[in-house]
Amino acid sequence: MDSLIGLLLVVSFGGMVFYCIKGYNLMIGFIVMATLWVLLPLIGNVISPNPAFENLPFTEMLAQVYQQAPERWGLHK
Repeated sequence: MDSLIGLLLVVSFGGMVFYCIKGYNLMIGFIVMATLWVLLPLIGNVISPNPAFENLPFTEMLAQVYQQAPERWGLHK
């Protein structure tokens, strides 16, 4: 099952590359990509539990992906 989720992550990345090459709105693509990359590991964790996710609050994870990550986009040099 982990291999299938990994394959879906790689395919979604390829889809994002294709989406960018076509010239579509990148912010929409980032939101869709972030949502997929949050949901797929959560589904995988339900099927095959990982101890690393045990004490991670769901709201903290969402805040990290959707709030803190975009805030840091301009900080990298």
